[in-house]
Amino acid sequence: MSRQLLHARSVECRGYLCEDGEYEIEARLIDRKTADATMIDGRRLPAGEPWHEMMLTLRVDRNFVIRAAAATTIHAPVTPCSEIAPVYQRLVGLRIGRGFGARVRELFSGPAGCTHLTELIGPLATTAYQTITGHLLEGRSTQDWQRPEMRRFARSLVDSCHVWRGEGPTVQAHYADLAEDDPSA
Repeated sequence: MSRQLLHARSVECRGYLCEDGEYEIEARLIDRKTADATMIDGRRLPAGEPWHEMMLTLRVDRNFVIRAAAATTIHAPVTPCSEIAPVYQRLVGLRIGRGFGARVRELFSGPAGCTHLTELIGPLATTAYQTITGHLLEGRSTQDWQRPEMRRFARSLVDSCHVWRGEGPTVQAHYADLAEDDPSA
């Protein structure tokens, strides 16, 4: 069966360590069409040019608390798309962890947000986890996972996904006592 590419979306996330010890996590979304298109306002968009290009950048501390947020619309089908960017300041003060996705949906669903910028928050959150935990674990041994700060981190992971479910083998083998803990403690 043959097929023809009509649309390509790329999402790229990157995590950086800042000189003050915090982390900057950025995501960029780009949509491109393979054929010329006419926008709703009559503008012509040549094939391959960005239909959407948007960025969301979060400044996050080592406890996964968002300290700053910036949304940018570089390209969009209509001009008003960029007007929504300031509402993403509502991310400031939120902690990436259990319940974060539900809170994001409350804050930015429907006309309260941009579909595409909001879609970037999920990949940004997992990129923050990968960036921060990777950095905190550099040069650590297996025993370090039992240190108080790593146990606090592990507690935040319990019941966050299938692998980290409280009754599952990962938690039972390494943190069975945390499966019973109150995660907000």
